Amino acid sequence: MITWLEVGNSKKRRGWMRPALQQKKGQHVFFRPLIFSVFYYLLPQKFVDLSNQMYIAYLSHRLQNLFISFVYNKVKLQLV
Repeated sequence: MITWLEVGNSKKRRGWMRPALQQKKGQHVFFRPLIFSVFYYLLPQKFVDLSNQMYIAYLSHRLQNLFISFVYNKVKLQLV
């Protein structure tokens, strides 16, 4: 339960308060500034280039086939 705090009585201000509220000076409460990222200023994309994604899918498929053939050959050599 949170109780009402008197502004002048510093003994009632305890650790349950948020750190921003513990920085109380006089009658004002000073909040920490918000950190804005660069991504907030970027505009959303209107067009998506799918050719790059198709190339990545092709490479992924090719690497998967190479890995399967490598594992198959390794097992085949161990059986002999």
